[in-house]
Amino acid sequence: MPSSGLIRVINGKPKLLIDSRTTTGAQTSVAAPSGGQGQISFSVASPSTGIPLYDSVSQQGNNVVLSLRNLVAGNNVSLRNHDGLIIIDSTGTGGGATGPTGPAGPAGPQGLDGMPGAIGPAGNSITGPTGSAGSPGVTGPTGSIGPAGQSITGPTGATGSQGVAGVTGPTGSPGVSITGPTGLAGSPGAPGLLGPTGPTGAGAPGPIGPTGAPGLGGGTGPTGATGASGISTLVGAGDVTITAPQNRDQLHYDSTLGKWVNASDPYIVAAFVAGTGSGNQVVLYHKFATNVTIPSNFGVTRSGAISEASSLARATNGTVFTLSLCLAAADPSIGSNWLDFGTITIAATGYAGSFVSTGVVSFVIGDKLRITGPLVPDATLGNLAISIAGDRI
Repeated sequence: MPSSGLIRVINGKPKLLIDSRTTTGAQTSVAAPSGGQGQISFSVASPSTGIPLYDSVSQQGNNVVLSLRNLVAGNNVSLRNHDGLIIIDSTGTGGGATGPTGPAGPAGPQGLDGMPGAIGPAGNSITGPTGSAGSPGVTGPTGSIGPAGQSITGPTGATGSQGVAGVTGPTGSPGVSITGPTGLAGSPGAPGLLGPTGPTGAGAPGPIGPTGAPGLGGGTGPTGATGASGISTLVGAGDVTITAPQNRDQLHYDSTLGKWVNASDPYIVAAFVAGTGSGNQVVLYHKFATNVTIPSNFGVTRSGAISEASSLARATNGTVFTLSLCLAAADPSIGSNWLDFGTITIAATGYAGSFVSTGVVSFVIGDKLRITGPLVPDATLGNLAISIAGDRI
């Protein structure tokens, strides 16, 4: 916001009156007239750029009024006379040294408090050469009271170091010691535990005494009663049940009956076919190491075992596997030496196998067993497990 500086000619010397705001680092020079109220020359320019710092100049009676530029609220302006020139200087943020106290003038009317201006940047201060002393000027009227200056509180000082510890006070006098009366005797304590047994004495054993005379012989006692007859066979035992015993039977305890019963030792042949298999695939080939009998239709054996078949992947269509026997002396590589005696069938969409045979089938040592898949394998049946159970004979 532009402000105005006022130059007043008093007693043939120019005087400059300005408000409390300042220019930004500007210097203003006014030439004093050579006599009286003649023409006044002046210049107001930035010391750094030389750009004029006023907008217009006018004269009002004995006053010359400059409309200055770039005034920033809050800064102060200094004014001094040098060689007939009045120099206006920006003093920055108001932190310059205070000039000497002028003579007291008559009290003027109290002016209104101006608005505090913002703090401007520090201005350049250029001191010109000292001029010759002029004649004393007439004391001017007391100016109006300017606005209150800003109060700037300095930073808080650092905390002082810790003070020296105080002197230790004198030791107090010892207190009085008063012994109380003796208390009553307590009741007797419980008796202590027995101590450990002492070590055995180290004395030597005494000598062996002489052998005594033989005693008189006793009389013969009476003959005892005849005992009951013992069991000569397992059939007579109360906790054993023997039913139609056969060669190589063994006793097995039946917890349901609470008795020992005779049964054969089971003989089990197992096979696993991974994947879906191929046409006419041999899924099991076995040569017997002992005599074995397989019940009709692969039923429950005398040992309680039973034949089973199951797959992990269900069949799309019904699938049949064929079981065949080749005698011990026959060549298994010749197809006509194989005799079919049973089948395992897995129904369409099923996974469990059902067994059928021509009757009881017996194998002797060296006979061969073969299980063959169908000519065209099922597209989905896969991972088949087979267990064939028989009795040892």
